[in-house]
Amino acid sequence: MDLKKHLIIFLNIQFYQHNKFYIYNYIRKKMKTLLNMMSLPSNIPLETYQHLITHPKLTVSVELTPEQQAAILFAYDRGVDNMDKATYQHLQTIIYQLKDAIHL
Repeated sequence: MDLKKHLIIFLNIQFYQHNKFYIYNYIRKKMKTLLNMMSLPSNIPLETYQHLITHPKLTVSVELTPEQQAAILFAYDRGVDNMDKATYQHLQTIIYQLKDAIHL
């Protein structure tokens, strides 16, 4: 086989792998959205949680690991939907800590 045919085969494989990754992420996002829509009504107002608030202003302190700090920055820059499972777990840990500090 000559170089041109090798190059064409290589590029086709690279194109397929890229598209496979794109399709996988697209389906994953759509399934996540669908599951979220099925599990909770999307029109619950924030006021539903107001009765749980005990302080008008609350200062809380939590210790953050470097991974948790990076997860917060990632969520801000790229969004929670773009996180992998490990990064999402770091963010969930922070949310649990804050929730416990707000509502004991």
